[in-house]
Formats: sequence, structure tokens, C-alpha cells
Amino acid sequence: MWDLQSVAELRLVKMLDVTYDDVAFCPSNCSGNGDCMNGTCLCAVQYQGGGCQEKNKSYFISFSVIFYVLSSITTIQLIMCIKSEYQKMKNPSVWKACRVTTQKLLYLFVICASLSRGLYFTIQDSIPIHWADNIMSLYYLLLFSGCTLVVCFWAEMFHIQDRGLTNPGFLSKSLRFFTIFNLTLYSLTLAQFIASVFVENPHKLTKYLNGSLAALFIIEVVFFLAYGVEVFFKLKGAFKEEIRFVRPYPLHGSRLGLVFQGALQILTAFFLMMSVTEAKWKDSVPQPKKNYYDVIFRVVELGVALWFPCVLWNSRSPEKLWILNPSIIVQTSNDEEQVPVDRGEREALNNSRRRISRNYQATVDTSRDTTGPDCWICYDGDNQDAGPLIQPCCCSGDVAYVHHECLRKWLLESVDDSEASHCKVCKTPYQLSRGVPRLYRGFDMRTSFRMIAMLVMMTGTPLAVYFVLQNHPLSSAGIAGIGGCVLVEMLCLKCLGYSIKNVYNRAKIFSLVIVGKTAHSISQEVTNDELVVRRESQSARRATIVSLTPHDERLREDVAKETHQVEIVQTDSKPTLSEQNERTHPL
Repeated sequence: MWDLQSVAELRLVKMLDVTYDDVAFCPSNCSGNGDCMNGTCLCAVQYQGGGCQEKNKSYFISFSVIFYVLSSITTIQLIMCIKSEYQKMKNPSVWKACRVTTQKLLYLFVICASLSRGLYFTIQDSIPIHWADNIMSLYYLLLFSGCTLVVCFWAEMFHIQDRGLTNPGFLSKSLRFFTIFNLTLYSLTLAQFIASVFVENPHKLTKYLNGSLAALFIIEVVFFLAYGVEVFFKLKGAFKEEIRFVRPYPLHGSRLGLVFQGALQILTAFFLMMSVTEAKWKDSVPQPKKNYYDVIFRVVELGVALWFPCVLWNSRSPEKLWILNPSIIVQTSNDEEQVPVDRGEREALNNSRRRISRNYQATVDTSRDTTGPDCWICYDGDNQDAGPLIQPCCCSGDVAYVHHECLRKWLLESVDDSEASHCKVCKTPYQLSRGVPRLYRGFDMRTSFRMIAMLVMMTGTPLAVYFVLQNHPLSSAGIAGIGGCVLVEMLCLKCLGYSIKNVYNRAKIFSLVIVGKTAHSISQEVTNDELVVRRESQSARRATIVSLTPHDERLREDVAKETHQVEIVQTDSKPTLSEQNERTHPL
């Protein structure tokens, strides 16, 4: 029902004989939440209804669900990180496993930021408007702290030469600056929150806070890109050691992630400045463009938070993440040093050995005394089904020899490890002769089942959402289903991409031929060397006999006996006539 003012306006229009085509008339002027066009209200994306008086619950539910899911995923990553550190300890301690590291603190910032934005979309109608604005600003503050932590971490890696990269910990030299700066920032924000309760215009204080955060984001992104370019683009500017070669996949991934996050931060700062000055341009922009602006703003600020769990995907091994260990993109001269093997890697080594031994039906017989070399994987030097014994690296002793097929299966088991093509002891790269990879050889039962499951989910989820929208159009369940469908498709695409990559890597390994010296050729070289040494020893003893005096009969006889024993050991070489005379008639 229209109110009396609307009825009076309608009668006035009839008295003046003005048609609706000349004057667009909307009840209550769309409640100030939209634009009136040809008698129809075009509502802002946050509102709905004929008079734009009702909240658009689909909009708020969709974004709140997405941020809650993001917070849940990051929480799982944090728990896995703590569990992994606990398992790697010689003396496990929960307190030590929960110690603050760069990786854990970044997870914590994303969790708190996602929860604050989820709460904003959930309870903003139940709390005062100034509190809702403060909760909205808290999201940007937490993201800014995470970005500054990354900048400080990269700055230490760039400027401090003796900082260890293979075991990323926490800040050292810049910890005091990071702590004081963030404590000051959070103290001022808390003071602004408290002051908003007592001032008459709290929205003005929120604008001051957002404007300050936008300026800080611009300053921070300058350092973010500066150190990122030095570390990931100008490689020699970050690594003082001699670079042997560059790994292309981590290098391109790090550069793409750096540029993507830098662009998102710049857009976030731009949108924050636009929100501060919206009173000057809001009335001059059509409502559809303002709706596009709002949705893009929300997607961009979601992308800034989503970037952190994506680049910190390997919560169990932070040393394999380019954001925490840039040295994985190159191999330097220091990589030749031996790296200690942790308990998880040792267990994986033993499990792989058992799987390979079971495939070849090889058994280890410790009772027999073998003189030939053994394979360090299957411990069976007489296994003919595993190919020849080769020496693919510079190791010696018990780990010098390995079967060709055993090492190939070892590489297949370690297909996800970027260091698998190098010996883990002497760090010598294996000499690999690459053939033409055939993709069908890279599939196994587990990978095939995983890819089929991903394809079924990617196909079935949109169909399920379609049927829901057919039965319940423009409902909260339908909008939430669309958001969930987008997340499922993204996760499935990510898993499918990793599966295809593993299949291709396995196919490449199947096409490899590992080059190395065979055990037979090495034994021939050793035999020849021993023969030369024996001949030199024999000549030296003969010279000793000739140089003796006639009074040393006993010593002469002892040396002659030793010379006779050495000649017996000689391989199929008959003594000459002069040598027989020397044995029969010594000097």
C-alpha cells in the first residue's frame, strides 16, 4: 500500500495532466537504496523488492559462506602445519610445535580476516551501523599485517646473507619493527572503535581509517613489488652464490603469484579510496555501474585473502614453498652440501624400498657372504629382472650401485619431489637420456580413480545447482549453491591439474634412460689396476734381491719365497726363461 504522500503526488500528476512517460514515479523514491527509471526501482545489490526496502539475503549469504569456507580451509592448513612439526621432532612437544613462525602467523591473519568479513555479512543487521563499519575495516587491517609480514621476511632474506632458507622460521632483525608498527596500528584502530561510540558522526572516523589503510597499502605494495622483483625476477640480486641452473616451474609460478597479488593490492587500495570519496561521485553514476563496482570490490578483497592459502598450499613442508624459500627456484653452489634427512623422508625411503623389493620379489639374504656389489634399493645384486647394476652418481661404498629399473621406480615414487633427479647424498644430478613420453604409461589406478572422481564432481555439481534453481529460483539456497559450485569447480580444477601434471611427469620418467657406469665395467677397471700394482710390486722385490750382498742368505731366501708367491697369484702369465733361472740359481 502506498502512503498518503505517494497518493498526493499521484493526484498532482493527474491534475497537471502529465503522463508517466514524462515523469518517472517510484514509491518512496526507492527508499534511498536505488535509482528510479521509468517508474521502476533499480535497487542496489544489497537490497531488493519493489521499493528497495528489503535486504538482499542472497547477496549476504553467498559472501558469508565463501568467507567461512575460506576460514575453515586455512584453519585445516594451520592444524596440518602444527601436526607436521610435531611429527618431525625428536622429542615431540605440543608447545614447541605451536611456536610462532611466518607460515603460521600468515595462516592466523587469514583466519581472523575471513571470520571478521563473514561476521560482517552475517550480523550487520543486528548491530549498530558504526560497529558494522568497524568490523568491515578490521578485515583490511588484518590483510595489511599479513602483507607487511611477507615484505619483512623477504627483506631479511635479501639483506641478511647468513639467513637459512631451507628451514623458514620467523623474523629476526625486523621483528622489533614489525611488532612495534603493528601494535601502534592496532592501538589506533582500537581507539577509533571506542571513539565511534561517543562521537556524533562515527562514519567519518571510519572514512579516516579506510583512507589511512589505503595509503599504507600503496606504500606497502611498493616494497612488496620491489623485493619481489629483486628476488624472483633479478635472480642474481638475491642469490650471491653461483647459480648453476634455474627451475622453470617454481620460477614462473612465483612470478605469476607476485604480479597477481601486487595487482590485487593496488586494486584494493584504489577501491578503498573510492569508498572514502563516494559522496562526490555516487549520485552521478548509474545504479547498474555501482552494483558492478560493489561486486568487483568484494571479489578483489576476497582474492587478496585467498592468495595466502594458495601460495602456502604445502603446509607440511614450508621449505618447498617459493614464498618462504626462494632458493627452490634455482640451484646454487651451496646446494652441493649434504642435507640431513628428516624422519618422514627416511620412512618414505624405507617404504619405497619395500614396495620396489616386493615388485621384483627380491629378498635380502644376510647370511650369504657376497663379494660383488649390491643394489642400495632392493639389496639383491643378482636380480637380472631389474636391469644392470649402474653407478649413476659419485657415491661410493654401499650406496654406489643401483639397478637401472630400481632407480627408475624410485624416481616414479618421488615424482612430486623436485630434487628427485639428484642424488640425495652427493647432490650429483643423474645423467638422463630423455625419450618421447607416452601419456598412457603415466596412469595408475589411484590417479585414474582420482581424475574420474574429479570429472564426475565437476559435471554433477552444476547439474545439481541447476535443478535447485529450477525448483527454487532466486532463493537463498540457490544463491548459496552457486557460490558452493564455484568453489567446488575451482578445487576440482586444481586437483585435476596436479593429477595431469603427475601423469605427464610419470610418463617422462618411463621414457628415461639413466646413464651410468655398469658394475661389470667398473670391476674390469679395478682388476686392471690391481694387475698393474702387482706387477710393480714384483719388479720392486726383484730389485731388492739383486741388491743384496752374498752374506744375507736368509734374507735372500725369504724375499725369494715372497716373490714366488706373488708370481703364483699372477693371472695366467707363464714365467720367462730368465725368471726360471733366477728361481733355480739365486744370486
